[in-house]
Amino acid sequence: MSKKVEQAIQVGLASEHKNKMGGIEHILNKTCRICKDNKPVNEFHRLKKWYASYCKLCQANFAKVWRKDNAEAIKEKKAVAYKNMPSMVKFNNHLKQRYGIDVDYYLDMLSKQNGLCKICGGLSNRKRLSVDHCHETGRVRGLLCERCNSFIGRVKDDVSILKSAIDYLQNN
Repeated sequence: MSKKVEQAIQVGLASEHKNKMGGIEHILNKTCRICKDNKPVNEFHRLKKWYASYCKLCQANFAKVWRKDNAEAIKEKKAVAYKNMPSMVKFNNHLKQRYGIDVDYYLDMLSKQNGLCKICGGLSNRKRLSVDHCHETGRVRGLLCERCNSFIGRVKDDVSILKSAIDYLQNN
């Protein structure tokens, strides 16, 4: 061990630690500005060329308290950010979270269906066609107008109910 390392250990600027291989390594120490404990630098977040002023534990506690104290401001900031987000980005996020597809896949389905509902062949009453999916498997089946999508949802994807409805219409 060098003389500089010995001096650093004596004054508390470094300490000896066992490494993963069982050997001894010398690690520089730093004093946390919050808890005032002298700790090895690996207990501080590494910034570009130096280490943070607060240890990881104090930083985590500080962040937790700050988020709790500023919850309303954080919520407002997120709402403003979402409001200012372009509508296509919002739509893409919605598709990814809800159905596991992106806007490109949606637009590809839309072009294959010629922009029309897959069941009735009509246009949507809304801005866009709805994504129809199997509620058991999550698999996307196609794009439907609002009326057809509601109808499929109301019969709970049950083919026997649909067959009964066809029989009813044909016989009455």
